[in-house]
Amino acid sequence: MMEHPQTGAGRLRLPRRLVALLTITAMLAGVFAALGTADAQDAPTFDVRVRAQLHDDSRIEFGLSADGEILTPSRRFLPANPRVGRVYISTVVEKLGVQLQVIAIRQANGNTEFGIRADGETVLRGQIFPAGTAANQWLVSRIASVVSPDDPGDLVIYSGRGESLVGEIIERFEAQTGINVKVRYGSTSALALTIGEEGRRSPADIFYGQDAGALSFLAEEGLAAQLPPDILGSVENDNFKDDDGQWIGTSGRARVLIVSTERVAEADRPNSVFDLTDEEWRGRVGWAPGNGSFQAFVTAMRVIHGEAVAEQWLRDMIANDVQCRRNNSTQINAVIAGTFDIGLVNHYYRFRPSYDANRHLAVNYFPPGDAGEAGALINIAGVAMLEGTTNQANALRFIRFLLSEEGQTYFRNETNEYPVSAGVEPRVDLPSLDSLDPPSLALTSLSDLQGTLDVFDKIGLAACPDSS
Repeated sequence: MMEHPQTGAGRLRLPRRLVALLTITAMLAGVFAALGTADAQDAPTFDVRVRAQLHDDSRIEFGLSADGEILTPSRRFLPANPRVGRVYISTVVEKLGVQLQVIAIRQANGNTEFGIRADGETVLRGQIFPAGTAANQWLVSRIASVVSPDDPGDLVIYSGRGESLVGEIIERFEAQTGINVKVRYGSTSALALTIGEEGRRSPADIFYGQDAGALSFLAEEGLAAQLPPDILGSVENDNFKDDDGQWIGTSGRARVLIVSTERVAEADRPNSVFDLTDEEWRGRVGWAPGNGSFQAFVTAMRVIHGEAVAEQWLRDMIANDVQCRRNNSTQINAVIAGTFDIGLVNHYYRFRPSYDANRHLAVNYFPPGDAGEAGALINIAGVAMLEGTTNQANALRFIRFLLSEEGQTYFRNETNEYPVSAGVEPRVDLPSLDSLDPPSLALTSLSDLQGTLDVFDKIGLAACPDSS
């Protein structure tokens, strides 16, 4: 029976083990039982229990309390009329390197049974939240005492996302879990091709890509491993995850034109990216052909409009004296400085704090003529666990962390991207994803990264130097 927080100091006997070193202590008929090895007695331990309350709308909200710290999963509500006997599982929260989830089951008599999973093992069950409990008061379960692993191990990430974007969230993960994380930063396309060459001998456990095309490339090459249902279920939009469950999006971004507010009148803005080849835009537009998101955009153009149209657009842009830049940030810098007037970028760069003083000089623009076409592409950054990983548990832990409420809130507040996991709303000053009109193509269709790079080679289009 779940109790008010002031009571319930006794311990219930708990089944099975937690991690390689797990000690579970419990009280049943006055007998204490300990499971695990003697070495576990010296490892860090914490007490955890379920907390739950009934809301006025008949939903039950649940979470965990670990050594007094409230742990709140992003998926944490039992619906008002849940299916009897169905197992409802929260999203993952983490404590001392241990991944915790709440289990909830509605019984035929109206009671709700709660339990706890730790690193996939059920360590507490049979905690009853009675039918007819008064609303808006927290009840807590008995306590499970668990031990975190002595050596949480390693994780190797190949990241096509820049350190300035994701270095902090990776550091948070490392600090919270104790896992020794090694990151190799580079361009998304180059790292994907490197993994393709390394095959299952790659030292990487995780590929963190800037776009769905590179992730789909690895899946098609048989180098991305199947992800478990709880991870795949945390992202509701089917287009933001692989059809076969081999990669998943962690944040979303929209393709936009970054346009000078001083030198381009609103009435004079181009109707479409295809208008940028007109004479009036000669020398006034920039791009970053070495950027993974730009390459995914061109891949989408190839898929939607055909190879010949995409190649001709690239040639016409070059002929129109398009200005080459290294990445999205340097394009925005150039627009603000007046070097050119329009750049092809992702939406979130304009919101970086470094542009606070000059943000009024450049605006994100969604060309109306690009609705439903490549210029309105909504892409994702995402992750794949590699087939050859020797650190599967840590790889899955990292993915769950990115999709947790903390991870999704980071992407909303710090990188200004669209959250993709249920329960976290986007910035209020961004148009909702539902209000945009992206092309109706599956992001998995952007897997022909090599085909796009072959077109670049054919026309002599190369990445710009670091100084640009």
